[in-house]
Amino acid sequence: MGSARAVTGVGPRFCFTFSGTGGAGVTNLSVDNHIGTVTAWRQPGSNGLYGIEHNYGSTAYAVNINCERAAGAWGNVTITHRGTNGCTFEVRDLGAQAIDAAFVHCTIHDAGG
Repeated sequence: MGSARAVTGVGPRFCFTFSGTGGAGVTNLSVDNHIGTVTAWRQPGSNGLYGIEHNYGSTAYAVNINCERAAGAWGNVTITHRGTNGCTFEVRDLGAQAIDAAFVHCTIHDAGG
């Protein structure tokens, strides 16, 4: 039998998907189960570089980002910065080439700090 452990935080603070990630940038941000405001953007002129801005105001959160490419191709996500009001990440294919994802799925969890 395991021991009891205190759990803090409120679970998923933001849960969202965005698409339209090529050329003109993010065109379809669908936010569900959120507390506060979240926006997403694609770095102009650069494949596979994205950012998420939120109003959490703390680095006491964990980010889970997954990408979905057209025709079921794989993509790897690397978080490159995580700050008090947002984070940046990049998407690359299995050959390490920067790619734009068809859809990006993300949750930001309160870490209770």
